[in-house]
Amino acid sequence: MSIPQSRTALAGNRGAVPADTLASDLHVPRGIRLRPLAATDRDALIRTVERCSPETRCARFHEPLTTLPPGWARSMCTPTGRRVAVAAVVEAVEHPMADQPGSALGAPYDDEVVGMVHIEPEFGRTAILAILVEDAYQRGGLGRQLIHAALSAAAENGLTRVKCHILLDNQGIRRLLCSLGLPVTRGHDDGKECWTIDASGLGTGRNATP
Repeated sequence: MSIPQSRTALAGNRGAVPADTLASDLHVPRGIRLRPLAATDRDALIRTVERCSPETRCARFHEPLTTLPPGWARSMCTPTGRRVAVAAVVEAVEHPMADQPGSALGAPYDDEVVGMVHIEPEFGRTAILAILVEDAYQRGGLGRQLIHAALSAAAENGLTRVKCHILLDNQGIRRLLCSLGLPVTRGHDDGKECWTIDASGLGTGRNATP
């Protein structure tokens, strides 16, 4: 599969990577832009977690968090090695509710994070994926676009076996992963379902580790 240049720009998520808007073929919802999560997004990510429902937070963190500890947020937003972190942010000028500051997000709309996918290298070509999308932005295709963009970036970094641990009652993420149209192996790990996505068709794997 050919990867558009604007999508490959996400690979590695290092400080030198330009925060380009992804290719228009991803059909990102109006008023939303995908870019690498940056160190400066720490406070925005904490606000994102606090705006989510308890069910959404539990699905992401597998425990009943009410807020994201600053240390966790700092680590998740720190670009390092082959880690990939893609954020969905709202743009004040384009967002349909931009003339109502704070009415939904409780924070300035410009560049506010409303979703993210984090792919953490484990060993070799294997990595762990986690996704968080605010409740108000779910079931509109944003999660699928976030995961596709992150998997494409991970594959460019040689991370082609991407695991996602799923709570037994989380039907939404199962439907989302199935919608990607990528090969998936299903298993169990530590009382949770573990789906391993084969992302090898999304990138060249130039930076692969055997």
